[in-house]
Amino acid sequence: MTRDDELGILEVMNTSILKRRGISLNSVIMIAVLLGVAFVIILLFAGQDAGGIKPLKPSSAANSAIPPAQPIQPSAPVASAIPEEDKPEANAHFEPASLRLGYVRPESVITSEFRLFNDSQEPLVVKEVKRGCSCTEVSLQAGAIAPGASRTGVATFTAGLTPTVKNNKIKILFEKHRPLVLSMNAVVSRAVRVQPPDFRMHAKSYFEGPVSRTASRVQVSAADSQSFRILSSGGRPPIPVPGGGDPTIPSTAHMVMIDIGDHDKETLLDPEGVKLPPFWLIETDHPDAPVVEIRVLHQENSPHRREKDREWVFVENRVVVDSVKPGSAARFELPIIWNAAEGQRSQQIIAAESRSPDFEASLVGMKKDGRKSKAIVEIRPMDSTSGPYQGVVELISHEHRAPLNVIGHVNDGESVDGS
Repeated sequence: MTRDDELGILEVMNTSILKRRGISLNSVIMIAVLLGVAFVIILLFAGQDAGGIKPLKPSSAANSAIPPAQPIQPSAPVASAIPEEDKPEANAHFEPASLRLGYVRPESVITSEFRLFNDSQEPLVVKEVKRGCSCTEVSLQAGAIAPGASRTGVATFTAGLTPTVKNNKIKILFEKHRPLVLSMNAVVSRAVRVQPPDFRMHAKSYFEGPVSRTASRVQVSAADSQSFRILSSGGRPPIPVPGGGDPTIPSTAHMVMIDIGDHDKETLLDPEGVKLPPFWLIETDHPDAPVVEIRVLHQENSPHRREKDREWVFVENRVVVDSVKPGSAARFELPIIWNAAEGQRSQQIIAAESRSPDFEASLVGMKKDGRKSKAIVEIRPMDSTSGPYQGVVELISHEHRAPLNVIGHVNDGESVDGS
């Protein structure tokens, strides 16, 4: 084979290879074009998905069956969303203007009616009633009160065990007007009351800071206007206030002194190491109030703090039980508040124990009281106890113990006769 033949063969081979390469390049270019078109289509569909794909136009038959959509109108503002301060005042009034319950005995239930009058020229719509205290239940029908008309409501007040002054507020909420407030006042008191009810020994706080007072004067008066005598004060004969009369002579009101005497003002201990009790007791010959108490507000008597995991609590800081004859027992019912509904509680009050040498205590039982419950506790004074007494009872669950001050009186005939 000549060199020319070899060159011819090589030329044919190169031409064949170039043709094959051309085909391959055309294929690659075609594939790239197809991929690009597909990518553009995907982007177009993705953009439609983000904004919502428009539905196809329905047929004429479908158009005749489905009415055209009406334009959406802006909704009116909701009355309840308007801040109370931006609402107009309600042209209305209460009769009576306030509920003055006067003197109320502990544990009494007092029901009072009131009327809400609409003094405006348009309907007044009652939306809701809010009570200011759990001791008060309020009933007033919701809805519109016509112009010039009125609606009757009922307020039921349940007094606690502790003498106090209750200033409560009943708030009536309206749909388009500012709330109206009906005030309620009650003086929870036994037949004899003391003013002031507390002996504040610290100058600027109930239980903290320097002790500045070791003596004070108090007024002891009959809420029922019945004359009585003071037989003892703080376990001693009463100390009269100069110019205030003789407290051992019957009267409807007396002025007496409280004086801690030789008790240390910081520790409340006397020279024999006896501590001043948390309540100053005044004994009277009033048949319905043989003993009244004054709370001694001192750092040594700071209230017991509730443990975070305790499911139950009571709000009373003391209970005054009925006077009894020697050998008899008195009972009281203590309202208990739970932070869990019945059936969801993991704790249970199982006992009551006395920490005082003057009386025994026992838990008689528990009973339901609406959303709350009541612990029924029995107090039995010792045979040696006479006249006024006080001490601490502990309510006990498996997890906790909570103290409660108990005050009572044993009428053996001697203290009342003054002999």
